[in-house]
Amino acid sequence: MDLSGRDLSGAHYAGVDFHGTNLRGANLRGAHLAGANFADADLRDVDFRDASLAGCDFRGAKLDGAKFDGIRMAGSNLAGADLHGPRSARHLDAGGRSARSPPRRDES
Repeated sequence: MDLSGRDLSGAHYAGVDFHGTNLRGANLRGAHLAGANFADADLRDVDFRDASLAGCDFRGAKLDGAKFDGIRMAGSNLAGADLHGPRSARHLDAGGRSARSPPRRDES
């Protein structure tokens, strides 16, 4: 499914299966996405600011350039996700543990 560039801000998509979906550049600011499946999705440049992402599956997702300010990710799975170069929050809260993104390519 291709939802790239769409304005989905404030939407209620809790538990929705976005597996493999192209959401590149989409606006999900303030969206309610708890329990959603983003495995293998293209989430580059997505605006997740202030979104509810608890319990989401991000395994294998491309998150380069995504914005994460103001989010909580308790219980989310980030295994194998590409966290290179998020534009915003450098630390993601994953259930009390911080998952630090690798340094940006230009900071190496």
